[in-house]
Amino acid sequence: DVNISEKTLELICGLMRNNSSMRKDFVRNGAIIAIAETMKLFLHNEKLQQHGSRALFYILKDEYWKGASNIESFYDLFYDVILNVLAEVMRKYPMNISIQKQIIAFLSCITCTYTNDEMIEKVIQMKFVEYTLDALSKHNLEDILFSRNSCALLINLINNNDTAKACIREKDGTLILAKIENLYRKKCNDEIADL
Repeated sequence: DVNISEKTLELICGLMRNNSSMRKDFVRNGAIIAIAETMKLFLHNEKLQQHGSRALFYILKDEYWKGASNIESFYDLFYDVILNVLAEVMRKYPMNISIQKQIIAFLSCITCTYTNDEMIEKVIQMKFVEYTLDALSKHNLEDILFSRNSCALLINLINNNDTAKACIREKDGTLILAKIENLYRKKCNDEIADL
């Protein structure tokens, strides 16, 4: 039932928000695949997608994954299940800033922490550069966390990758990034402007 699934994901988010050991328990018991499959099954439910995106972010930002012995199995899940679902969700809900922010934060975290060329290439192939630029063009650039995570994700993707650089140029990304740089230079927030 969609309502039960939505409330379950909301509960999972609440439990994981500030509880690292709870995140580990969820991961050990198959939470990543269960969340992604639930998101795929109920793609039409926007609120469920918000909770699912947030839950995946909470799982990934945890220190538990850094240097974990099971990181290879995570990569398999990431390629086969998670990326496909997140791409569908970003495509379906471009105006939902909460969803866009969570997915961009998730991807920024994963591409920074667990970088490998295959992962970066897959993220680019699945059009996350375009989705990120689209989100930036549609939403308030003054949202510091949103702008920071978006810029960080794009930096992670363009390092040594001509495809991502070309995509940014083709999609007017340089104009969007110039607006961000100008906005944050005026506000004296040089950290974001430098990104």
